[in-house]
Amino acid sequence: MQVAKIAEDGSPTQIIVPGPAAEHKGCAIQLRVVTKDGAEIADDATVVLEASGPGDTDKQVMFEGHYKQFAEAPDYTVAAQMRGVARNDYSIRLSISIPSTAAEPDLEHEESTFQIKCFKHLLTLSA
Repeated sequence: MQVAKIAEDGSPTQIIVPGPAAEHKGCAIQLRVVTKDGAEIADDATVVLEASGPGDTDKQVMFEGHYKQFAEAPDYTVAAQMRGVARNDYSIRLSISIPSTAAEPDLEHEESTFQIKCFKHLLTLSA
């Protein structure tokens, strides 16, 4: 996902993924990925959710773990491990690395889903 460039009126945008804090566990990340035959992907597939600026600068890893964590969680939902803030021109990327011997994921399968509960923050500054 690409965060928009600064608006014509000069207002910047941020996509914020809340991390864990005393008042909450961190934003919800829901992920379910199946193969062409509808089977779950390998438990030991590595899952990474990260944000980074242009040229891969300011990399922020908001979640890094294994697919098994999602497969065992209620509704395939786990919490972000760290807070992340993606500013204008930043990218937010979810990557899933599967073992070479595992079946390929089918991201187009109707049971493969991904959602993240983040929020968009528009800033209007005036002097």
